[in-house]
Amino acid sequence: MHRTLDYPGLRILNVFFQDPYREVHLRQAAAQAQVSPSTAKRFLDEYTRLGLLTETQRANLHLFKANLDKTSFRLWKTSLFLLKNERHLRQFASQYPDSSLTLYGSCATGTDAPGSDLDLLLITRHDQDPSPSQLDELSRRTHRTAQLLKYTPEEWENKARENKPFYERVIIDGIAISGSLPVVVT
Repeated sequence: MHRTLDYPGLRILNVFFQDPYREVHLRQAAAQAQVSPSTAKRFLDEYTRLGLLTETQRANLHLFKANLDKTSFRLWKTSLFLLKNERHLRQFASQYPDSSLTLYGSCATGTDAPGSDLDLLLITRHDQDPSPSQLDELSRRTHRTAQLLKYTPEEWENKARENKPFYERVIIDGIAISGSLPVVVT
């Protein structure tokens, strides 16, 4: 896995995937990505041209920042998160066969920052709640504090009617990790 992503251009993008809200100057990006400043400049300029990054200038400093308005940036960021963590999420979901586990929130939309949590929705008929140690293990592996909402299918139908904005965000932005998206048919 590590070798697959060990490409200078991806290492540069990863600087911005890790914290899309931080402005970074050329030398910072080069040091964090472990590439030469000239390699960093080449990729930073190309990603800015593609609209994945924005560039501002303060005095003599050229600062780069993720362009969260660019859908392709957010999707790429989400894809990398899933590539790194899908195995852990599926392992967690395997404890609940015939259930639906959905990733929603900032990790699903590619707008997460270093302090963001991992929002999960579990629709299941299993009575057993995950133990705190299972959630702690998932948090440790994904480097995000796992926040789990667990409902039975009937409870989820009620929740969808009671809190339509939340339901719509889950359905629009959610990513099914196991099972399917929990669409309520009315």
